[in-house]
Amino acid sequence: MSILTYVRPPHQAKGHEESMVNSRNGLLLVLVVGLVLRVGLLVFFWDQPLTIVDETHYQMIAENILKHHEFSRIVGQPTAIRPPLYPIFLSSIYFITGGVNFNTIRIAQIVLSLGVIFILYLLGKILFDEKSGILASLIFATYPSFLFFTHLLLSEILFTFLMLLFVYYFLSFLYSQARACEDTVRGSEFNSKDKRLLLASVLLSFKKKNRAILLAGLFLGLGALTRSILYPFLFITIFFIIIAYRGTLIEKSKWVLLLTLGFLLVVGPWTIRNFILFKNWVVIDTMGGLNLYMGNYEHTPLNRAWSAIDLTGDKRWYHGHEKVLSEMNEAEKQEWAINKAKEFIYKHKWLTLKRNLIKAANLWGLEREIIGAIINGNWPQLNKTAYLLIITFVIFSSYGFVLVCSLIGIMYNLSFKRKDVLLCFVLICFFTGMHAIVFGHSRYHLPLIPLLAIFASWSLMNIKKIWKCSSLWMRIGSIIFIIILVCIWVREILFIEGDRFLKNIRM
Repeated sequence: MSILTYVRPPHQAKGHEESMVNSRNGLLLVLVVGLVLRVGLLVFFWDQPLTIVDETHYQMIAENILKHHEFSRIVGQPTAIRPPLYPIFLSSIYFITGGVNFNTIRIAQIVLSLGVIFILYLLGKILFDEKSGILASLIFATYPSFLFFTHLLLSEILFTFLMLLFVYYFLSFLYSQARACEDTVRGSEFNSKDKRLLLASVLLSFKKKNRAILLAGLFLGLGALTRSILYPFLFITIFFIIIAYRGTLIEKSKWVLLLTLGFLLVVGPWTIRNFILFKNWVVIDTMGGLNLYMGNYEHTPLNRAWSAIDLTGDKRWYHGHEKVLSEMNEAEKQEWAINKAKEFIYKHKWLTLKRNLIKAANLWGLEREIIGAIINGNWPQLNKTAYLLIITFVIFSSYGFVLVCSLIGIMYNLSFKRKDVLLCFVLICFFTGMHAIVFGHSRYHLPLIPLLAIFASWSLMNIKKIWKCSSLWMRIGSIIFIIILVCIWVREILFIEGDRFLKNIRM
């Protein structure tokens, strides 16, 4: 059995023989739908001020980059408190368009969203078939939370765009390797002239493979510079190359080096800048260490752990350590915070485990960010009972539908021992684990929704096949995951967020 067959079952690979004309027309239609919806919502957001704390932080840094050519929140105090790429993206748009204007960012993020739609089509095509790619693109194009987030000055859109590019090029590396090996096996059946042509094809495949793995490292690095949570995934990707892919030790070493080279080309200069600034190693940002401690100290809330940042008095994360911290720079504070968090975790293992389970549940909780913003008065035009109920229903139902369908698709395809699906599953588990350790806000699962949309779209088009051919363990596994999700959502609605929501509905 060839590697390609092992990775992608034959009945799925045949989807690539479908008409390119129809798929292009379908993709064009999805792009138009996505553009119309986003431009329509842009009218509502036009000239709207920033209302979210993270938006104002990004904006302050972007203005200082633009006006004072330094990465800082306060002029004269360079910082690494935030990952650099999104503020640089903001300042670059301002520079190109001639000044600070939030509307230009919203327009730029509409363009990035259209880019996500196109990448999703390519990913759906490479994972399954063109129809899956088109349907996944349509799901993202009409996904309610992403329609709103396109117009917020937050890193979700840029990060999602870069992370999907990493996944696409890494899967391209996987498939180019498979094609090259398959062609090599087939070469034994041909005469000498055919073998020369086949050798040229194999060499071209290896060239594409090397380029793909280099670009995968590059976009992994760019994604990490947008959200630092992604940079540890470099080590998981390296492990994947060593364990999961065929090849000699020399070949694997070359692929690892190319991946790491692409990553370091973009992350390295920023890390060196931080070392020069703080005389200490800060790979991306210093916020990660502080968040780790806020998520793991004695007063971290059991529910809504992220609200630890708002605690006051003797419950503040830095209470009693003000003098020590005042003598430290950012890098030293991060190192101190990481050590304090480790110390607390080691001493309180069972409490930490309980918190981590709740934070993981929070990560996959219902998408209430937009609903909360409306309730808090960020958009007074929408803060009416009828609008709020409709928006809540659309957001919750869209999220639940995509997540349940995607779980079924992932479980079914994992039963074929597909390495490409395993990579996607590991990425999802990685996000869950990292946020379970720190904070598990539901906003942080948004970048995974487009990836889940691919599996959801495949499930929708293969319902009969799944029902007839699924194994017992796949059905049991899917049911268990769905029950867990429903329990998470019911707990959230009835015991955590329900009262806050109901109190703000005006009849």
